[in-house]
Amino acid sequence: MTGGARGIGLAIATNLHRKGCKLILVGRNVERLDAAAKQFDALSWQADLGDNESLGVLLSKIENHSDGIDILVNNAGVAKSASLKNSSDEDWRQMLNVNAFAPFKLIQKTFPIMKKKGWGRIVNIASNAGVSGYNYSSVYCASKHALVGMTRALAVEIATSSVTINAICPGWVDTDLAKDAIDNIASKTGRDAKESRAVLEKMSPQNRIISPQEVAHMVSMLCSDDAKSIHGQA
Repeated sequence: MTGGARGIGLAIATNLHRKGCKLILVGRNVERLDAAAKQFDALSWQADLGDNESLGVLLSKIENHSDGIDILVNNAGVAKSASLKNSSDEDWRQMLNVNAFAPFKLIQKTFPIMKKKGWGRIVNIASNAGVSGYNYSSVYCASKHALVGMTRALAVEIATSSVTINAICPGWVDTDLAKDAIDNIASKTGRDAKESRAVLEKMSPQNRIISPQEVAHMVSMLCSDDAKSIHGQA
């Protein structure tokens, strides 16, 4: 699982570990990654998915992993809010690489392994921004729409295998990403933290920010044997 050392990724790792999965956690921050791996008696592979060389090393590790891969959770992601005028080429490169290109390459590497074993689950952590448009988020929305579109297209391509692929599209989740957004709203509008949080909460019909555990629950469900008919969904 990518992005497995904190936030949503850590919650997913906790759930899958409880269900008896042997984990491989991938992330950029070595200290956090090693701490999470120790907690779950898991392997930890450091990688920056925005860097093609680092991604290539990760793909080689997967190819040489003797136990194979049964489940791939593409959780790592980057987000930046910017207007059309202020969106840079680097923003485009980084978000498309991490949010769409890296997941594609990881699926390309792991799917043949799963197909050969006769069982597999691929879960892409996308976003509401993968099915809707949001102000000042054109590049981020483009990258998450790409992830959702790729999920749907690959679902058709691999439908006759015993491997499923789905995307989860949460709204705001109570992680560092939401905290950064709240801090950004506060700094730009002069609102206090409670008022700034309410801005994000009101984007949900339930008027709340969801917990990482709720996303983790959905991942666990999609990875079960009973979910084999859930395929190509967002």
